[in-house]
Amino acid sequence: MKTTAVVVPAMVLLLGASAFYLNEARGDTKDEYAKLVETARMYAENGIKGDAVTKYKEALSISSSFELALEAGEVYLQEDDYRGAQKWYEDVLSAEYPRDARTYEFGIEAYVAKKDYEEAFEAYDVYESRCREKSEKVEKLLEEIEYTYGVTGNFTHHGEFGASSGLAAAESEGLWGYVDSKGNFKIKKGYVSAGFMGTSAPVVNAKGSAYYIYKDGTVAYTHEDFEKANPDFGKIERFKECVGGIALAYNGKEWAYFNEATKKMLFGGFADATVIANGVGAVTEDGEEWYLIGADGKRIGDESFDEVCVSSKGYVNASGTIIAGRGGKYRLYDPKGGRVGSAEYAGARAFEGEGMAAVKKSGKWIFVASDGTESDFGYFEDAKSFSNGFAAVKKKGLWGYAAEDGTIAVEPAFVDAGNMSASGTAFVSKREDSWGILGFYKYSH
Repeated sequence: MKTTAVVVPAMVLLLGASAFYLNEARGDTKDEYAKLVETARMYAENGIKGDAVTKYKEALSISSSFELALEAGEVYLQEDDYRGAQKWYEDVLSAEYPRDARTYEFGIEAYVAKKDYEEAFEAYDVYESRCREKSEKVEKLLEEIEYTYGVTGNFTHHGEFGASSGLAAAESEGLWGYVDSKGNFKIKKGYVSAGFMGTSAPVVNAKGSAYYIYKDGTVAYTHEDFEKANPDFGKIERFKECVGGIALAYNGKEWAYFNEATKKMLFGGFADATVIANGVGAVTEDGEEWYLIGADGKRIGDESFDEVCVSSKGYVNASGTIIAGRGGKYRLYDPKGGRVGSAEYAGARAFEGEGMAAVKKSGKWIFVASDGTESDFGYFEDAKSFSNGFAAVKKKGLWGYAAEDGTIAVEPAFVDAGNMSASGTAFVSKREDSWGILGFYKYSH
């Protein structure tokens, strides 16, 4: 009993001493943390970035918090060290606080400040997937860079991008191939001509042989396939796109339509012809007077035209409304050949799809919907029809792009501009016979 009486007070004394020293150590650590933060802020206020960051890191090693980590990162932004800010976002904020929207406010701000727009959109994708609560600041930052873009590639001529294939015909060094939205040749150059790539594309090789290829570059059909089924038609020199099971071929004298499956001729005898898409095509027998035809080869309507407007893909009926002209006056027509509205235009371009078409009225270019409703967005020297939400427009001698509400999305900076693809890319030209691919970072990152 006496031994116990002696030991218990000793243990109590020992525990009390331990608690005292522990609390004292905690107090020392707290004081050290506060001093480090105070020193870091002093350095930051005086523009001594390196020492400020060092002290912030020391303080964070004692007690980590998002607020202090963000405060440390702000030092980089205040000193315009955007690369340092990006690294802080990537190594610290994103790694340790991935579900706080303020992480992405900081990161995207740093990317935008350095004009690293692709990285900004990539950060936004991560933010979208990780953060339930949305940030007005993030949305505003993305709105400011919505139409930022880059231009890649160098081509002498080009076609249009196919929505399903993602490829466009492009010419470089005298030969054609097919490129992706980044300007990489996915089907190598080797053709003297190349058409629009849908499910297949018409090409002519260096030896003068005409055939269709698939998007992987393999041969779909050759001219011999059609010639064997139609020995009286003669040698086929070239094709146009095969649409809806109907191919279109030229033998040097006339154009004719063929059944894609049987290769048998359906009807022909035309000096020129367009593909039949959405049930409507256009043909001319003498090279001057054009008229509309259906998939059965029968004439649509009674009117004939000097010109039937054709889209960049070769369609006269891309939207359910056709535009055709006679005597310098262009009108809208439905697929049965009836007129849509009574308006007449001095110039026009075909509908490219569901968007509005460009038409010239009263000396300037405006836009018209497939039902005839007009929209005037101001004075344009020239314009092309809307395609995937954008129309190429010309002001002060240069081309840019307008959005569907008429606002200028891409300021005029090009000597020419093509149609916008579904993936947010378009061929643009800075000088004659030199085309690159404009790509919105929003879609191409």
